[in-house]
Amino acid sequence: MTSDLQLLSNITPSTSTDNVTISNGTGLRIANVGSSSLDQLLPLQDQVPTESSTQSFTLSFSPAHASDQSPSLDLIVDLPAPHVNSHPMQTRFKSGIIKSCHGFLAAKSTSGPSPFHEPQTYSQAANVSEWNHAMVDEFLALEKQHTWTLVPYQPSMNIVDCKWVFKLKKNADGSISRHKARSVANGFHQEAGLDYDETFNPVVKHSIVQLILALAAQYHWSIKQLDVKNAFLHGVLHEEYTSTGIHVNQSKCATDLLLKAGMNQCKPCSTPCLPTTKLLKFDGTPLSDPTLNRSLVGGLQYLTFSKPDIAFVVNTFCQFMHTPIDTHFAAVKLMLRYLVGNLTHGIHFTSGDVHLQAYSDADWAGDVNDRRSTIGYVVFLSNNPISWCAKKQNTVSCSSTEAEYRALAITAVELSWLRQLLQDLHIFLDHPPCSLV
Repeated sequence: MTSDLQLLSNITPSTSTDNVTISNGTGLRIANVGSSSLDQLLPLQDQVPTESSTQSFTLSFSPAHASDQSPSLDLIVDLPAPHVNSHPMQTRFKSGIIKSCHGFLAAKSTSGPSPFHEPQTYSQAANVSEWNHAMVDEFLALEKQHTWTLVPYQPSMNIVDCKWVFKLKKNADGSISRHKARSVANGFHQEAGLDYDETFNPVVKHSIVQLILALAAQYHWSIKQLDVKNAFLHGVLHEEYTSTGIHVNQSKCATDLLLKAGMNQCKPCSTPCLPTTKLLKFDGTPLSDPTLNRSLVGGLQYLTFSKPDIAFVVNTFCQFMHTPIDTHFAAVKLMLRYLVGNLTHGIHFTSGDVHLQAYSDADWAGDVNDRRSTIGYVVFLSNNPISWCAKKQNTVSCSSTEAEYRALAITAVELSWLRQLLQDLHIFLDHPPCSLV
């Protein structure tokens, strides 16, 4: 028995012969009276009771068998009316809209280590032969380069442990090129000035690669892309030899960036930014999770290797990496739409006279946030762009002349360095370098 009429629709007739005890202590067997008794009670649910009304119904208890001499009993039950919600707010329950709750089961993957996935720990990689070979190659390369020296342990030493980082190198079509493993030290266990004095990270400038490609087109050198076993490359550079030179693009990297943002099917636009729009530091709502924005801007910064046309806009994005807002993210998505229309665009290197020529400019007080100027330059070897930069000046320039002179000075430094690099390669210029403002 229940006093909640809402539960009557879930009750089925009893077919057992168990005893039921009523308030006077008399035990009676439950008789199977069928479902008709329930049908008579259900209409009571549709009545709208008042706060003082009650609802009554009768339960009949009779012997389950004819031989049973137990007396029959009619039990009248008075139930208080259910509480009526008189609040004017209309809810789904008041409108008779009731949805069942669907449960979800979280299942943990039990798939074992695979050579087609990047393991996160050493124990996952140790059971795969491909990753074992990659770790052996890394270890042998480190020993060959004398990366460390074995010394007796002293209690005063700060032991810095290492961990393995695993990476799949893929071809342009997505197939696996090789398995790479790198042993890295957990440097966060060290303290500057106590465990070490200085740090360095030997990397190559993008202008050196561009210079070599320009020289290869000039002298018709053959090009081979090499991969050092104990070094990581951040992407794939596609070069194509033609009868007129070398064409370089990063279409695979740009496509991956669009897939990450879910914008590979979006409509293209003709410009990487809105020329009349300036990004402000606080003109918008901060992003609740800036991870995607920072990842996309980092990918765009790598794309400037073969797309100098986006260097200025990407430099602007990088100035707001610490606290990006929604307007900054909208500008990043506009840049991605620009990439959709020129995925295969890049740099075409051709042969010509060997001479250095540079162009520089400055946007005086162009940044509305701090009124600092932005300088930009591009250096050509023959007709091939080999070095370019867009960077905000460190201090505020008092005049446009000062901003232009600073841009010219930075460009002259780059020209001097490239000229010295060419001399180291035993390549001499036909004409002295020149810079135009």
